[in-house]
Amino acid sequence: MSELETYNVAQDFSPNPIARYARQSQFSGEVFRRNVLEPRLKRKEKFILDFSGTSGAGSSFLEEAFAGLIRIGYSKTEVLESIEIIWPLGKKSYAEELNLYLDRAGESKS
Repeated sequence: MSELETYNVAQDFSPNPIARYARQSQFSGEVFRRNVLEPRLKRKEKFILDFSGTSGAGSSFLEEAFAGLIRIGYSKTEVLESIEIIWPLGKKSYAEELNLYLDRAGESKS
C-alpha cells in the first residue's frame, strides 16, 4: 500500500485561506477547489489535506471549496472517502461545519 500524498495548505496554498470566489482572493475556496481538489478527485487519488499552520479557513472558503464539489457532480461519499483532513489545533468544529455544507449542497441538488 502506498503512502497518501499530503497537501500542506499553509505551505502549498496559503496560511490564510479566505473568501469564496477567485475575484475576491487568489486564496479563495473557488481557486482551491479548481486547482487542488478537483484535479486529485478526477484522478481518483486519495490524499491528506493538512490545514495545520493555517489561521483556519473561513466559512465561505470551506463552503465553496468542498460543497462546490457536490454542486459540480461529486457525491458526499466520494469527497469524504477521498480526502482525509487534518485541522489546526482547536479547530475540530470545522469537521462538523464541513459536513453541514456537504449535506446542504446535496439537498439542493435533489
